[in-house]
Amino acid sequence: MFFSHVNFNELEANNPLVLKQTRAFVKGVDDFDVDKTYLYVIPGLEGQHERFGLLCERLKVPAVVLQPGLGHAQESIQGQARRFTEMLLKKMKLKDNFYLAAYESGVLVALEMLSILENKGYKGTLFCIGVPPEEVKGTIDEHLEGLYADEVHDAIIEAVSNTIVADKLELKEDLEACNSLEEKLEVATRKILNRKGVTIQYAKDLLKSAIGRVEEVRAYEPKPHRYNSKIILLTSESVNTESIHKYSKQNVHVYHLDTPLAHLTRDLRCSAVINQHLGPDILAEYEKRNILESYYTNTLKLVFKKRAE
Repeated sequence: MFFSHVNFNELEANNPLVLKQTRAFVKGVDDFDVDKTYLYVIPGLEGQHERFGLLCERLKVPAVVLQPGLGHAQESIQGQARRFTEMLLKKMKLKDNFYLAAYESGVLVALEMLSILENKGYKGTLFCIGVPPEEVKGTIDEHLEGLYADEVHDAIIEAVSNTIVADKLELKEDLEACNSLEEKLEVATRKILNRKGVTIQYAKDLLKSAIGRVEEVRAYEPKPHRYNSKIILLTSESVNTESIHKYSKQNVHVYHLDTPLAHLTRDLRCSAVINQHLGPDILAEYEKRNILESYYTNTLKLVFKKRAE
């Protein structure tokens, strides 16, 4: 399954905008400024920001992860895209030449966002990390092949529960004995609480939101459209990428990395590729920041050296 990170800070998990540390933004030092250009990251089925820590650390642009939160369990791909886009336009003063990065099923949301933004006259760059849109559903279905609806629920509940407790819970027989999804959630929640200090509601919301996102992705049918925006795909070596070229009027850049799909966000080459495709204005701002930091660092060293003498 596609769940390996859980945020135990309940308030942060429901924060729609999580600012990440990058080479261009240091928490506690730099001020959050909506007038700056940011890379907006759309997570996959996990829906949380933790997976992107290493990826963001090497970026030469400030980055914000857009979290869907836990109160939108049955929200469609299109609905999530509309909500994210409205948030960026109202709260973040989104500019033309924007930057989006999407992981796994987040690619579907990002493409819907492109559609909305381009209809409003915007154009930008989208970094897709994972597989082409048509392959997202198939990748998930491979893991759920041959399962009935209630068995799919069991598989998701087990995967998320094991991630929460960072261990394997013995849930299979208990879940099979349940007569409804609500009963399955109650059983899993009780077992989670015996092993992990989270609230009942938070544990249940994590399970419900995971089930909802998987169901929405499996129900979604991508509609290829040639966008004006630039698209870059970062994927594994074995992935067929022909279909991605149907999604942009520009030349689509494809990078095949010798890394499993589940670990792409931890491959530092992803950060390097993103930096490579940033605009000259962003890179100039980064270089200016580096020069200033070097000046201040060297000045402080000189002051302390003279004091020591």
